[in-house]
Amino acid sequence: MTASIPELLEQALASHVRLHMSCSPDGFPLCFAAKPVGVTEDGDGVTILPELKATKLLDRLVSAGTPIRASFVTNHGEAFFETRIVRHIKAHWLTEQIVVEAGVIAMPEDVKVHERRTHERFRMHDAGGIYASMLVLVDGERVKIANTIWDISLSGVSFVSPFNKNMLALRPGRTSVVVLEYFGKQTKIVAKLVQLRRLSERTLRFGLRFIDPNEEAQTALESVVAELAHRREVRHAHPAA
Repeated sequence: MTASIPELLEQALASHVRLHMSCSPDGFPLCFAAKPVGVTEDGDGVTILPELKATKLLDRLVSAGTPIRASFVTNHGEAFFETRIVRHIKAHWLTEQIVVEAGVIAMPEDVKVHERRTHERFRMHDAGGIYASMLVLVDGERVKIANTIWDISLSGVSFVSPFNKNMLALRPGRTSVVVLEYFGKQTKIVAKLVQLRRLSERTLRFGLRFIDPNEEAQTALESVVAELAHRREVRHAHPAA
């Protein structure tokens, strides 16, 4: 039976938006972008053009049936859905003269809209034992962008870093990985870049929103936020002379 296409996804196809895909095929989060180009003839999937240089990786995602979270930006906020890559098309005719590699993702049953960051943020005045870094995928390599936390909440985090004009090329919607280290433990959380601001001539600030943290990551975030709330209470109760 042919699956019906969710309204938000149909609008995304008409608007030619990019999909931001995230998954964990080898236990480490993988993020890449893809351009949806249309619904398959049988109506059960969406053809995409993944921005992946390693075609073997695409084959592995198909054979393993790796769960993928796809998201895109709408006028109502960030929309997202769960899917899998079900086919790797090595010769997809984009036009009468252009042939490209493509993939087919399973048609999602539903597309949801993510709420904006609403949880209380905690500044990192005294972050002893709590560290984090922001990684992005550049030409297939994971590159550390920043590792100084500005503030953090259960739903997002922001970093500051020395100004680098090359970083201005990063655009909102870029998927990244936040590596959070806390009290001798470590967890990885997929996040979306939602803001990039130049605070001064020497400083940039990155704002990220977490994407559906798993149970381990959620527990880590709750531990970090609880500790920072406790430190704030102590600081207010015993202000520095």
